[in-house]
Amino acid sequence: MFSTITSDEWPFVVGLARSSFAPWSTDPGRNILAMIRAPGAIAELAIDRDVKVGLFVLTVRRLGRAYGPYASPATAHLDAIAVRPGQGRRGIGGAVLDRAEEQARERGAVVLSLMTATGNLPAQRLFLQRGFLPAVRVPSNYANRDDGIAMFKPLDPR
Repeated sequence: MFSTITSDEWPFVVGLARSSFAPWSTDPGRNILAMIRAPGAIAELAIDRDVKVGLFVLTVRRLGRAYGPYASPATAHLDAIAVRPGQGRRGIGGAVLDRAEEQARERGAVVLSLMTATGNLPAQRLFLQRGFLPAVRVPSNYANRDDGIAMFKPLDPR
């Protein structure tokens, strides 16, 4: 089950961001809240048996004009995705990613992009398994000097 993140959940969100993103960010709690508050952000919690197990933050932007066969396409960017520590290897990351894709498609996105760290191998594996393609390496993109890998996945809007 998924639910929109409200300010009541911010303590959980900040804690999850700190445990998930600390190696790559100097202030993951502040950064995740800024992402959630950004105009157009879609932020949801994943809940399993009344336990908060993950989250995603997605931003969708309209191109504002026709592009190829699309009358009014949008692009989506996965700003953050995280699974609660101890909940890995249960398919939660895949379910959260599927939900983010679903939200992007519902809003007319024709592509979903993201950035992940070269040192975050579990995330890279998930994204590659789900059809994301590496596009470019961004040197020293993260606070710990890890390179970033910009990835994208073409979407067929429904």
